[in-house]
Amino acid sequence: MTFRPAPLRAAAVLAVVFIAARVVYRVLFNGAGIGEPLLLNLPAVRLPAPYAHVVFLGPVSGPGLWAAVVSALPIAGMFLAFGLLNAWVDVARGFVHLAAAAPCRAWPGRSWWRGRRSRHSLTP
Repeated sequence: MTFRPAPLRAAAVLAVVFIAARVVYRVLFNGAGIGEPLLLNLPAVRLPAPYAHVVFLGPVSGPGLWAAVVSALPIAGMFLAFGLLNAWVDVARGFVHLAAAAPCRAWPGRSWWRGRRSRHSLTP
């Protein structure tokens, strides 16, 4: 078992992109205006009748941005955890070993099962 840094690097990039996307999402929908200091005062735009509960933009503050980052950390941590696991365990090599073992071919009584017709088969 060897350490491969590429999966961990890819997971770290994915985690950073997820955090950035979460922050942009929070700014676009209903702003990120929790507390002070106010960084941007973007005009809030409410959508028409069927979607009146959706508000685009709004005030953006430092604590609001920090809350968006903190809310994205658990999922980004999962990305990093799976990247670390994939860096240590080569999943593709494991699939090759499992395919070589062919557990489905060694079922006892499999030849008996092939000749049996199911009650739900389409052929009479």
